[in-house]
Amino acid sequence: MKREIGFEFDFEETEEFTIYAYLCGKFVRRNKLNKIKNKSAGTSYRNWSNYIYSKYEKASEESLIEFTKYLNYMLNRVINVKKVSETILYPAIIAAFVSGMIEIIMNIDKSEGMIVYVFTVLILSAFIMLPIAGVIAYIDYSFNKNSLKVSMYKDYKKEIKKLIKSKKNSHQE
Repeated sequence: MKREIGFEFDFEETEEFTIYAYLCGKFVRRNKLNKIKNKSAGTSYRNWSNYIYSKYEKASEESLIEFTKYLNYMLNRVINVKKVSETILYPAIIAAFVSGMIEIIMNIDKSEGMIVYVFTVLILSAFIMLPIAGVIAYIDYSFNKNSLKVSMYKDYKKEIKKLIKSKKNSHQE
């Protein structure tokens, strides 16, 4: 059974991402918003910061340091997925498209005349381009979502570090 690390820190990624996306003005479906326990957390950055503070203020300094390491791990995971997708997925899609187009163009009967040949190539190109455009649009949506997750983890980490700093200052007094 897979162990959910974020559970130890009361960090449920889907809920936290929904709050953050709403905070950033992204479209969030109503059913996702209804599942959020603290709806005011996504209304302003200050409310979101206060939400994080109140959620983790009772945690020990060591636990918060461990939590920042977890956030680092999650941040690096999202960044690495994006890099792999950008370096492998786009070239693979383009290569498949070009290869398919060349094969189709080579197999078209040119004896019908040049106009029929060009028209056939254009129609087949459109039928191939539409699904590829859909796939690229989906990938682009995923990249944008990952970019927002990167921002969320960075901001979350910044807030936890502020909390750690305030705990260190309160111990020194």
